[in-house]
Amino acid sequence: MSVFKHSNIARLAGRTYVHTQVKSIIVNSYKVLETEQPNKVVKDESGQSVHLPTHPLNRFGYNIEFDSKGKYEEYTIDYVTLAAHIVALHKETKTQDVDFDIPCKEYVRN
Repeated sequence: MSVFKHSNIARLAGRTYVHTQVKSIIVNSYKVLETEQPNKVVKDESGQSVHLPTHPLNRFGYNIEFDSKGKYEEYTIDYVTLAAHIVALHKETKTQDVDFDIPCKEYVRN
């Protein structure tokens, strides 16, 4: 599964680890998303769902910053797919009886 591949890369790059329950929530959510919502949260100029370019020169994606319109170079955030990812994570937190909270509530529209 791709989540494991990326987590191995993160370990090699010196990234921090997450709590086992957080890992479980993410892994289980993405298992569901692989079949229910296979699109990535980023589109290219032609509207195709793509992975962001990650390599050492952009700090494996950490130097990528989208503007206020959701654009970065030829990439655009697919907000519908992003919302599906958030919903999947939220559902899994409920399944695992974890309190899901939004850390920046002032940015959420009612």
